[in-house]
Amino acid sequence: MLPQITSKHALVDFTKQLAYDFGSQGIKANLIAPGFIDTKMTEGIDDPRLKDIPAERAGKPEEVAAVALFLASDESDYIQGTESKVDGGWTVGR
Repeated sequence: MLPQITSKHALVDFTKQLAYDFGSQGIKANLIAPGFIDTKMTEGIDDPRLKDIPAERAGKPEEVAAVALFLASDESDYIQGTESKVDGGWTVGR
């Protein structure tokens, strides 16, 4: 599991570096980190980790899309280099 953790941290730091390097040019760089999302790929999976999600359910694709739309909008102009976790609180306390 270490390579997965390393690659995720690399994406977080890469996002921060992009924001630092290009933010002054009006380019926003933010990261969306979805958790367990109910899609065709996860259909029928009875994942025991779902019990550990404070929201007590899988996420919906529309919820991830809403975050993406917000980050792409003018309302998020002052948000730079962030990681938005769309995971129902799964990473809380981890």
